[in-house]
Order: sequence, then C-alpha cells, then structure tokens
Amino acid sequence: MKIHLGCGSNYLEGWCNVDLDSPAADMQADLRNPLPYTDATVDLIYNEHFLEHLTLEQGLSFLKGCRREC
Repeated sequence: MKIHLGCGSNYLEGWCNVDLDSPAADMQADLRNPLPYTDATVDLIYNEHFLEHLTLEQGLSFLKGCRREC
C-alpha cells in the first residue's frame, strides 16, 4: 500500500490520499493521531508541505508512526 499523507488538494492516482479536511482525500484523518494501519503494512509513505504544520513533538510522533507502519 502507498499512502500520501496531508494530501490537501494534491490527489495522487494509485495512492491512498489522506487529509483532515480535503474533499480530494480518500480518507479523512487527523495525522496528529496514530494512523489506523497495522504495523509493517505500508510500502511507501509520501508527504510534502505537511510537517511544518506540526509542533516539534507532533512531528516526531508522526515520523515514529510512519516508521512503525513501513
């Protein structure tokens, strides 16, 4: 599975696009919380222009969650 986190209006074909408020997203999720994926079930994670919207603590937690999922 390939997930595009914090997609906004940038929809990527062939990816599960995830965002809190975007109507373009395949799944609505608050990325400050753990994602609902089982450990080691995600092949690729992509995000851009997202981390700067998090505090340092939230960003580190987000990145640890990404590591768990891959």
